[in-house]
Amino acid sequence: MPMDTGMSANDRRIRARLGTVVGTVAACSLLLAGCGGAPSAPALRLEMPVIDLGVLDPGTREVSIPIANVGGSPLKIAEVTSSCSCTVAEGPCELPAGGRGSVQATVKVSPGPGSARLAVACDQAEKTQVVHLTWFGKSPPQLVPSTLQLVRRRGEEARGKVEVS
Repeated sequence: MPMDTGMSANDRRIRARLGTVVGTVAACSLLLAGCGGAPSAPALRLEMPVIDLGVLDPGTREVSIPIANVGGSPLKIAEVTSSCSCTVAEGPCELPAGGRGSVQATVKVSPGPGSARLAVACDQAEKTQVVHLTWFGKSPPQLVPSTLQLVRRRGEEARGKVEVS
């Protein structure tokens, strides 16, 4: 026979369910905290997967590309490769858990549009991360054709107008 504790059957059911919910939340908290087990795997995150460098003067330009290890253990950078010879890059050897760093790139800017794709590979991370760099190299204005011939009649002044757009 059930004991009379002053609670209705509905109150007892609610209390039993609440106990189950509290137990489940406690178990999940222990799992998320890791229970003192191994730290989570390293995880590379590129702060900016696309970087537009804008309009640049021709020559070389140093670029710093921010990266982060959002995992729970140290991250080792295996290599940084470029899609073209116009950009050479290298990263830090290792990022601590939760640490930030940067990949340093040297970009050789020529007149006109340019781009490079940098792939950052890590020993422990599951996949290579890619950052795209874009820029436009300035170039001096050029007149094509390089000479203009004005035809005039004898005795008339040669006059002309050139518009550059």
